[in-house]
Amino acid sequence: MWELLSQISCDNLISMPQLRTTTAVMDALGGNHAVGRLTGRTANAANNWRHFKSFPSNTYLILTGALKAKGYTAPPSLWRMVGADQ
Repeated sequence: MWELLSQISCDNLISMPQLRTTTAVMDALGGNHAVGRLTGRTANAANNWRHFKSFPSNTYLILTGALKAKGYTAPPSLWRMVGADQ
């Protein structure tokens, strides 16, 4: 029993790196073309997000899911989720 509890506690100490900018998220996911494909947008549209402080809110689930699969997280505020980081 102790071994199981010890493992659970250790797993909770390991956290995924958090990306804090749209550019960092896009780079982690493979760039403009990859993010465009994930979100159903063109690479040019995805490229525009690099210049903004946030992504469109309707891309939250798909992008955060893709980040998690790659071992990353990002704060909900990158999708304009008001008060989510507090």
